[in-house]
Amino acid sequence: MADWGGNLIRFTLEQGSKLLHSFAKPANRLGLEILSNISYTESGMHEHFLDIYRPANLLDKAPCMLYIHGGGFKNLSKDTHWMINRKFAAAGLVVFSINYRLAPDNQFPAALEDAAMALTWLLKNGKYYHADTSKIFLAGESAGANLALSLLVAMANKKGPFTWSNELYKNRKSVIGALPACGILQVSNPGRFITEGVSEFVSNRIKSICHSYLPEALYSRPDSSYADPLVMIEKKNFDKDLPPIFTFAGKNDPILSDTIRLKEALENHGQPCEAMFYEDAGHAFHALTWLEQSRHCWNQQLEFIHNLVELHAD
Repeated sequence: MADWGGNLIRFTLEQGSKLLHSFAKPANRLGLEILSNISYTESGMHEHFLDIYRPANLLDKAPCMLYIHGGGFKNLSKDTHWMINRKFAAAGLVVFSINYRLAPDNQFPAALEDAAMALTWLLKNGKYYHADTSKIFLAGESAGANLALSLLVAMANKKGPFTWSNELYKNRKSVIGALPACGILQVSNPGRFITEGVSEFVSNRIKSICHSYLPEALYSRPDSSYADPLVMIEKKNFDKDLPPIFTFAGKNDPILSDTIRLKEALENHGQPCEAMFYEDAGHAFHALTWLEQSRHCWNQQLEFIHNLVELHAD
């Protein structure tokens, strides 16, 4: 049966992004340069392309970011997240914004594998694009926050279940901070949200999102815990300390509780964390960069980054 609700949401978000982009100032008028559709694997698939957003005329290497878009593991792309990538690049970062394989055609761990391949590519090739690969931030919102946090936990485990785990473990100190925003941070047990006051309609949408990425039949996979990075952090299933994390959510976000749990888990384990919760704000509100709450959120995100690295933005 066709998922008419999901298709309508996807169409609305994609068309809305295109419309906003048509009214936005050209990147070069903002002092930015964009390099599009660079392959981070040899597959040649569009799902394995990334875009690079960076300050124009960089003469030296700058701190960088791997950005992983949201969309419930099955929607949207790097192209729909131009406004977020621009904001980080305008602050002085070299931003590597990636596509990845989407569910339900590509279930767990396809998206995580792709994000890991993109990070591995960045570590090896970022220097050719004026990126300082010793100063990397991992970031993403919603499903992208899940993938960013999963990468962070994988990098902190000496013997992970994936072929790429060891390489990332060796380079774990290159990631100096993470910004997982308004994340769906536990994919298993999506029914938990309806007990938290979420409407049945929204709860069913969340279940659909989670089951498209990690069907219950895959719960028995030995590596399925990496679809639940929040639970891994709560249980302290990692060997090395995590880098500083800035996380946030709107107080009207139906999946707010995952961000609250992340804050509590990190604090319980003595891991450096800043968490912000915004009044009268819904899911991924920060993408609407002209809103007051969004501007406040962006100021705090960039302050977190500036406290860790020196950025030179015009």
